[in-house]
Amino acid sequence: MIDYKGLSITLVTMALTVYLLRAVPMVAFKNKIENRFIKSVLAYLPYAVIASMTFPGVIHCTGNTISAIIGFAVAIIMAYFDRSLISVCGASIGCVFLVEMFVRYFV
Repeated sequence: MIDYKGLSITLVTMALTVYLLRAVPMVAFKNKIENRFIKSVLAYLPYAVIASMTFPGVIHCTGNTISAIIGFAVAIIMAYFDRSLISVCGASIGCVFLVEMFVRYFV
């Protein structure tokens, strides 16, 4: 069963995090930022925060942690080879389903 309250809290937290990480530098720094390091940190920080918030959900979303890790690995490998988002999602979901069925009926 889906926990809609937890899902809503997670989505709002992620949205606020991304918004604040984009908006605070614009308000805090009046002049243009010239430092390349600061610019790169501010550019990649929202993606790092979202990834750190999403990864635990990926690992704990199925009944079996092994199937979640295998599905995650399939998604990473397909994304590395520049497959489309639909094919990455479909392959990882299919892989998780197959591993879950294997574990349920054969282990």
